Amino acid sequence: MAHEFKTDTLDDIRDRDILNLEIFLKKKGRIYKKFKSAADAHEFQGRRLETILVSMGVNFRRGLKDPSYFDNVFKEKNIKVENRMYEEKEDEWRSGIYVYNRNEIGGFVGYPIFDEYHLEDGYTIMYTEKL
Repeated sequence: MAHEFKTDTLDDIRDRDILNLEIFLKKKGRIYKKFKSAADAHEFQGRRLETILVSMGVNFRRGLKDPSYFDNVFKEKNIKVENRMYEEKEDEWRSGIYVYNRNEIGGFVGYPIFDEYHLEDGYTIMYTEKL
């Protein structure tokens, strides 16, 4: 008996990934926030991640005290957190922390991007407005 398998190329997967993020950002609203320093941008990124997880029922402070809590509650609530870094300049905007809830994107916080053309602007983070 012959088996047919649909094989996606890396380009197929990349295109689907971009489309899913674009749909999510359109639905939730895309916000850009500027920071003078990388430290301030990273602090905001951490607070935004906390906000996303709390909205999904995660006790973030408890997880900081007991890391095994995150493993247990993520499994129980079907939450997955991924850090993704895209090296290509045109994909840099997609680099960040993706939070999945039941295999759907539930939150996104981008990595700080340094504006090399407008040095006075410092760093920019893109994130979703609504949770």
